[in-house]
Amino acid sequence: MSLLARSHYAAVAMLELAIRLDAQQPVSLRGIAEMHQVPLPFLTQILQQLKVAGLVVSSRGASGGYRLQRPASTITLAEIIDAVSPRSLLQTKSVQTPVNRVLEQVWEEIEESNQERLRGIRLDQLAHEATQTNEVMFYI
Repeated sequence: MSLLARSHYAAVAMLELAIRLDAQQPVSLRGIAEMHQVPLPFLTQILQQLKVAGLVVSSRGASGGYRLQRPASTITLAEIIDAVSPRSLLQTKSVQTPVNRVLEQVWEEIEESNQERLRGIRLDQLAHEATQTNEVMFYI
């Protein structure tokens, strides 16, 4: 599965929103863009897609920004990626030969396997992993 930059940055933004869930203020995209070195216009487009998908809400103004629309425990990685990226690994119209049919079946099985795995990963799980303290280990 080829993960598009758009999918990766959508997951980054959603994870940042989940980590900052307890913040009183909505999360500014500028801060996320600077922290992760993502062009702000690109991140803005991604968040608009996530908003259309019903994953985030936005507020305007000087203290505006984005928040998760639903609890992080109800949002899967599959939903995030589906909101911003094409679903299919293979988006060509090939001639229906035995070779193409066999390969298309394999691609569909791989895609379904990937989707199943992504549906099993919740945003709250990722947020928990991301916020665990990294213990510094010293080797002698």
